[in-house]
Amino acid sequence: MKACSPDDTYCFDGGESRVCQDISGENPAYFFNSSSSLHRAGIAGLRFSKLASLVKKIGYNIHMSFRRARQLIYGAFFAALWYLVIAGGYYLFAKPAPTCFDNIKNQNETGVDCGGVCAKVCVPTGIRPITLLPGERVISYQTDSSHISFIAHIENPNSTYAARNFVYHILLYDDQDSLVATFSGSSFIYGGEIKYVLLPRVVLPGVRFSKVYFTVDTPAWISSSDFRGPPKFVVSSITPVVSVHTITVNGELTNRDIVTFPKASIVVIFTGQYGQVAGASQTEVEDIAPNQNVPFSVIYPAISDANLPATKVYVYAARP
Repeated sequence: MKACSPDDTYCFDGGESRVCQDISGENPAYFFNSSSSLHRAGIAGLRFSKLASLVKKIGYNIHMSFRRARQLIYGAFFAALWYLVIAGGYYLFAKPAPTCFDNIKNQNETGVDCGGVCAKVCVPTGIRPITLLPGERVISYQTDSSHISFIAHIENPNSTYAARNFVYHILLYDDQDSLVATFSGSSFIYGGEIKYVLLPRVVLPGVRFSKVYFTVDTPAWISSSDFRGPPKFVVSSITPVVSVHTITVNGELTNRDIVTFPKASIVVIFTGQYGQVAGASQTEVEDIAPNQNVPFSVIYPAISDANLPATKVYVYAARP
């Protein structure tokens, strides 16, 4: 029998099928017309087989997806559990206690390390600096051949904030605007206060200077309600006594406030014949109780043109 293919017309037996041999001429093979029932059954079986295979594959994928999902859920659960254990141990045993110096807003602070339990006040950004009084300048005067003193008339323009402590600097510049010397001191100031700051008898710098500036480092601002002042002092019986080499100013200080002040500074400013500041000196008295009268004396080198009746006395004390 002649070898044929399913599309060949050889060996056609006239029925729904035909018999052919394979290419070797052996092993007869049967081929069916597409319209035959056997052909249709074969096609349906093939489709069912493919569908079953697809369903099986989908079922396997679904099974693997659920398996992976369970693995992810279990993994996330145990990771969260370990995180809670480690975090709990840190917060219980390793985390440092909150403070007012940790650069973190915690406890009951109203800002970072300020307000609440912290003594530092949360200062508004619009607060104005402590400066020289407008129109004033730092006055320097030589007290002897090797010492010089400086006095600055300063103000705190903030009525609702005071500085319990601040550091100031006296800067000396030469004609070329080069800094040649710096002297520093510390003081305090109440809300809205105007006061004199005296830096007495510092050693003369070894170079000439022509300009003097006053600057203030960042003050320790607090609410004026927590640092009320100035205190109520009364100065009386002011008596200048002039000798060949010195001027002595005697007086009496009375504490009219309701608290005892550990220390009070008494600043005496001498005025020249033309109203200019001719010199200044200061002294300190301690432990001034309410209604107590304390005598004081301030001594300064003699000034030839001093206007003694115009001598001014100021008292400054930080409220405890």
